[in-house]
Amino acid sequence: MATQIVTFDGEYVDESLRAALPANASGWESKYQIVAIMGPQSSGKSTLLNHAFGTAFREMDDSLGRSQTTQGVWLSRAETCETTPTLVMDLEGTDGRERGEEDTAFEKQTALFAMASADVLLVNMWCNDIGREQASGKPLLRTIFEVNLKVFSPEKKTVLLFVIRDRSKTPFERLVENLRGDLESIWRGITKPERYANSAITDLFELKFTSLPHYEHEHELFVAEAKALRARFDAPANAADSLRATAAAVPISGLGVSLREVWNTVKANKDLDLPAHKIMVATVRCEEIADAALAQITECDELANLLKEAKSAKVSHLASKIEKLTNKALTPYDDEAKYFVKEVREAKRLDLKARVAKTLGEVASMHLEHVRQDIVESLVHEVNATLGDAAAAYVPGKKRSEDRVGFATFLKETFTKLDAQWEERLDESLPTDDLAWADFVVEETKNFHKTIDAIVDSLRKERMNLTIHACERAMERGVSAQAIGLLEEAPRDMWHKLRQMRSSAAEKWNSEVADAVSEFEPSDEEVERVHQNMRNRITEVVDGKSRDAATAALAHMKQAFARVFSKDSKGLPRIWRPLDDVAAINRKAQREALRVLSLLAVTRLDDRADKKGDDAAIKTIETALYGLIPSDAPLTSGVEDGDDATETPSTAEPVAVSLPTEWEDAADDAVILTPAECRTIWLQFESDTLYAVSQAMAAKEAARRALTGGAPIWMIVLLIILGMNEIKWLLTHPLTLFIIVALGLYARAIFNQLDVTSAMQLGMVPGLTVLAAKIVPVGVGILKKLADEGARSWSPESTPIPAAPVGGTVAHAGTDPNSQFAHASGDITSQGVRQRAKPRETVGR
Repeated sequence: MATQIVTFDGEYVDESLRAALPANASGWESKYQIVAIMGPQSSGKSTLLNHAFGTAFREMDDSLGRSQTTQGVWLSRAETCETTPTLVMDLEGTDGRERGEEDTAFEKQTALFAMASADVLLVNMWCNDIGREQASGKPLLRTIFEVNLKVFSPEKKTVLLFVIRDRSKTPFERLVENLRGDLESIWRGITKPERYANSAITDLFELKFTSLPHYEHEHELFVAEAKALRARFDAPANAADSLRATAAAVPISGLGVSLREVWNTVKANKDLDLPAHKIMVATVRCEEIADAALAQITECDELANLLKEAKSAKVSHLASKIEKLTNKALTPYDDEAKYFVKEVREAKRLDLKARVAKTLGEVASMHLEHVRQDIVESLVHEVNATLGDAAAAYVPGKKRSEDRVGFATFLKETFTKLDAQWEERLDESLPTDDLAWADFVVEETKNFHKTIDAIVDSLRKERMNLTIHACERAMERGVSAQAIGLLEEAPRDMWHKLRQMRSSAAEKWNSEVADAVSEFEPSDEEVERVHQNMRNRITEVVDGKSRDAATAALAHMKQAFARVFSKDSKGLPRIWRPLDDVAAINRKAQREALRVLSLLAVTRLDDRADKKGDDAAIKTIETALYGLIPSDAPLTSGVEDGDDATETPSTAEPVAVSLPTEWEDAADDAVILTPAECRTIWLQFESDTLYAVSQAMAAKEAARRALTGGAPIWMIVLLIILGMNEIKWLLTHPLTLFIIVALGLYARAIFNQLDVTSAMQLGMVPGLTVLAAKIVPVGVGILKKLADEGARSWSPESTPIPAAPVGGTVAHAGTDPNSQFAHASGDITSQGVRQRAKPRETVGR
C-alpha cells in the first residue's frame, strides 16, 4: 500500500512509514534498499514503478487530460522484489503548472530528499528531450551535483540511473553519448569545493543508463523490459548490470528518524551531508536505544535494594553486582543497535556504559565511603597501638631513643600498606578494568588520599600538640619553681636574674621540645613556631608568677620583715635583750619590706632592660616608698620615764606622705602595683606587723625586769625582822625546813619546764589548758630523773669512797639526801638560771 510521507504542503507524516512497512520489517535490519524516481510531471514515473516493482501508485487518467497526479512524496513496498526487500519512493514531477513559481523550490527539495534517502535514484526523461536545456532537467541536475559535492561520501558512489523513455530510431549509444556530454558539461560548469577541483564526475557518481519503448505503442515490450529492469535490483551485487544495493544507509529501525531529519534539513535549506546524515540517524537512534536500556536499570528493584544496603553498610560482592546491572543495560542495546554505523554505535555504547557507571556511582560512592572509614579506623588504631600515648612518651630531660619508631617513619611505612589495601578493596568493589569506571576510580582514589591526608594531618597535629603540651607542663613546673624561689628571696638584682633564668630556660626547653617533636619531622617554619611559642610560654609563666607575687605582695613583705625583725644576723630566732633598739630594728625591717614592694611594683622582663637600668628604676620607686616610714615618730606611747608599765607601739596617725600618681618611666602594661595600691598595701602591712612589734617590746621589757627586778632591800630586811620567830622555829625543826626547801625546788623545776610565760602568751584559757595538760607529765619526769640520779649516787661502781682523813671521820656527800636533791634540782633548773644570769652579765659589763 502506498502512503504519502511528504504532503503537498511540505509536511512530513511520521505515521506513513509505519503504515507502509510490513509487520516483519524489523527483521530486515540493514538488508533492504530504497529506490526513488524523479523527472518531469506526467512523464510516466508512477506507471514505470508500478510495472517494475508491483507498486500501486496512482497513475494519470488520460481521459481527464494532462494534469498533476502525484503530489508530494509517496512510499510503498515493492511486491515483486523477492531477494531484497525494496521500498519505492515516488516523487512529485518537476516543471508542473500546479505549483507555478513555487514549483522550482519544491522540486529541488524533493530531488535532494530522494538523493539523500535512496540507494538508487532513477532519472526519468523523454527521449526527445535529450539535448534540451530545461526539458532535460539540466538545471535540476546541476543543483543535485553541486549539493552532492558538498555532501559526497568517499565510501560509496551515488548511483544515478537515467531511464530514457519512448526510445526512437536514434541509436542508444548515441543517446548515452549525448547524455554523458551534457553531464560532463554540467560538471565542468559547477563550482566545486577545493578538494574536488580535479575530480571527474565518474569519481563521485556511478552513472548508468537504460531505455524503454513507448508505453502505448509497444505496451507488451514495455512491460517485459520493466520486469527486466526490476530483475536487475534482485540480481547479485557482483553482477555486471546489477542495481542491487549492498546495504541500506541506516537500519530499518532508524529509517523513520532518517527520513524525518533529512526532510527537515532540506526544508531548512541546509547542506545535506550523507555521511553526517548516517551518523545523525545512528546517533539519534542509538541514543533512543541507550535511553531505553538505561531506564531498565534506573527503574529496577535491584538498584533500589543496592542503594538501601549501601546507605547503612558495605555491599558484599559489589563488583559482580555492578557488572550484572551493566550487562543488563548493554545486552538489549547491542541487539538493537548492531546495524547502525559502527563508530556511532560503539561511541554510544561507551556513553551508555558511562551513564550506567554514573547511575551506579551513587551506590559505589556510599560503599567506598564505608571502606574509607574502615581504613581510617584501622589507621588510627594502628597508630595508637604502635606509638602509644603521645604525652606519656615524652620524659623530661631524656633524649628520644633512636630505636623508637617515630610518627613520620611509621606513616611512611604505613602509606604503602594503605594504598595496597585501598587497591584491593577497589578491585573487590568495582570493575576497575572497565574504562567507564576509570574516571570514577581516579576521583575516588583522590578522595581516599585526601581523607587519609586529612586524618594523618589531624593525628600529627594532635599528637604533636600533646607532646608540646607535655613539654610545656614540665617546663612550667621547673620554671615556676625557679621563679617562685627568686621572687620569695627577692634579691636586689631579682629582675636581672629572672631574665637570665628565662633565657637559660628558653635555651634548655627549646632543645627539649625540638627533640620531642623530631619524630614528626617538622618543617623549619614549624620548628621556629614551636620555639617561639615555648619562649612566649616561658615569658608568660615568669610574668604570671611575678604578677602572682605582686598580688601577694603583703605576704612577701611580711616574709622580708620577719627575716630582719625576727631573726638575727645568723638567721636564728632573735632573743630580745634589754639594750636592743626595737625601733631601729623595726625601721630596718620595714625598709626591707618596702624594698621588696618596690621590686614587685613594676615587672621588668623586657629583653631590652639591663641590670643598671633596673637598679636605677627600682631605687627611684624605693626612695619614694621609704617616705612612708616616719623617721622621727616615737615607737611607743603612753609610757613616762621611770614607769613600770609595759610599752606598746604607737598608734598615732601615719605621717601624710605624697607618693607620685604613677611610676616614672614605667610602661602601663608593666605596672603591676600603682603608687596608690602600694600605699594601701603598706597600711595593711603596718597593721599586720603591729602585733609582732608589740611582742618584741614586751620581750624586751621582760628581759629588763628580769635584770633589775626582785623585791627592794628594805622589804627583804623587814621580812627577816618580822619573820624572825618563824625562822627560829624552822631552824629548830630541820626536817620541816628540808621538806619546804625540797618542795620549793621541785615547784621551781616544774615551773621552768612548763615554760609558763610562753604558754600564757596564747591567752588565759588556752594557756591554762596547755599547762594543765603538761604539768603531770613534767612532774613525773622530774621525779623519775631524781630517782635515776639517786640510784647512780648509791651505786658502789659509780661512787668511789674517799680515804678518811687522819684523826677524824668525813661524811660522804652522797650520804646526804639533801645534797642529792639539791644537786638534781640544780641540774633541772640550771638552764633557767643561766638564762637569767646572762642579762646580768651584760649589765655588769
